[in-house]
Amino acid sequence: MQSSSLFKGTPTIKIVDNRGLTVKEIDYHRHPASPNITNERITRLQYNTRGLLIKSIDPRLYEQQKNDPTIKANFYYHVSLTSMVLATNSIDASGALLLNIDAKKVTDVG
Repeated sequence: MQSSSLFKGTPTIKIVDNRGLTVKEIDYHRHPASPNITNERITRLQYNTRGLLIKSIDPRLYEQQKNDPTIKANFYYHVSLTSMVLATNSIDASGALLLNIDAKKVTDVG
């Protein structure tokens, strides 16, 4: 059984921009094998000018991206002028194309 002290001092912090949108999520983690070491994991989120999420990158890929700028974010979201998600692209999974007619979801492709 894990001690509750393993989780003590491991908050989750959200950083918001002036629009109230979360631009960073900071999580602190400890592993039972090394309870004296606390790791900081930062997820970064990017929005377009209308405040719609267009990109997110997890801590693992962000660390790689610092040394290799060709590393892409985990998720990309393509939205319509009416704010509907038209397509998503995931580095870890696959992309999904959503076909919409008159704001009604018709089908998922991918």
